[in-house]
Order: sequence, then structure tokens, then C-alpha cells
Amino acid sequence: MLGRLQSMEQLTRRFDLSCRVEQTLAAFEEIARFLSGLPGRKNLIWLSGSFPANIFPGTDPWAPLGASVNYNTDLRQAADLLTVGQVVVYPVDIQGLTTNIQ
Repeated sequence: MLGRLQSMEQLTRRFDLSCRVEQTLAAFEEIARFLSGLPGRKNLIWLSGSFPANIFPGTDPWAPLGASVNYNTDLRQAADLLTVGQVVVYPVDIQGLTTNIQ
């Protein structure tokens, strides 16, 4: 029973991360399309409490998505739209620096 609960929890985490990645990429694409009509270089500061950094399959054996989901095509499309629109993204972690001191 415990194994099934852990498996279900892992599936839930995978689904949540997958939704976050898809929403983030969709937002970047929408922003790129909107800003592409404006001339010159644009700076986008991306504020987030956490970044879905391990979205490339096979880069981290402990990654919650593992090799089950591949976002390479979606990432390339978002990156291409941002490049064409001359949009530079600066990610900022709003959690700041943390320590393990208690």
C-alpha cells in the first residue's frame, strides 16, 4: 500500500511539473509574439519561486520527469520566437539565497 501511495505521489509531482513547464513555455511564446511587433531589443525579467530547470530528459537521473516527457521541440519553438522577437530573458529566483543553518 505504501508503495502505491509513493507511486501516486510521484505521478502527481510529474503531472504538476509538466503543467508548470507547459504553462511557462506557452507564456513565453505569447509574450514573444506580442513583443515581436515592437522594434529593437526587449528585456524580460522572469521572476519565479522555482525554475523547472530539469526539463531536458536524461540530464538528471533523479529528475521527476525522467525520460517520460520530452520538451525539446517546445523549448526550441519558444526560444526561436523569443530570438525572432529580440527578447532576452533574465530569470530571477525570488527566494533569494538560502542557507542550511538552523
